[in-house]
Amino acid sequence: MKVKDVIIHALKLTDREGIAGSLEEGGASAGEETEIVKTLLFCYNAVEDELSKNGFPLVEEEQFTSVSGRVSFSSFRAPVVRILGVESDGRETAYTVSSLYLKAEATHFTVKYEHPPAKKSLTDDCEYGEEIGERVLAYGTAAEYCLINGEIKFAEYWESRYGAEIAALRRREASGAVIRDRRWV
Repeated sequence: MKVKDVIIHALKLTDREGIAGSLEEGGASAGEETEIVKTLLFCYNAVEDELSKNGFPLVEEEQFTSVSGRVSFSSFRAPVVRILGVESDGRETAYTVSSLYLKAEATHFTVKYEHPPAKKSLTDDCEYGEEIGERVLAYGTAAEYCLINGEIKFAEYWESRYGAEIAALRRREASGAVIRDRRWV
């Protein structure tokens, strides 16, 4: 799923179908439409950031080889928020963390860590894809956008829908149960 799909969905939720249509066809017109899309993109990035900080962290695993066992945080693919663990040969390995590097008691090891979402453009893939879903991301984006525009009633409405969906995801995650969507013939 692309960020553009979420933005188009949010445009439709906020009664801006004309801009959604032109974005689907290849791009927004100049002027106000471009500013609306830029603002929605800002809102989308804020929603992803909020999700990563509030119960839906992005987790990455990277393998390293270092004679000293020392790896600079600047050599990780993404900024490190929290180290979840270090393994070597399938076993947990002791490690220490400083402000600039991680030092493991192994030469070949895998680091599992949380990282913040990268800032997105319209053509990027959503980091939350299927885990969260387009609809939930669009609700959050629409809520942020309406709040920025001073459309308080609409912001409250979309925020309540977004909050309800997030609560349902948390309950589903806590119970481990997955109920499939009903398909009517």
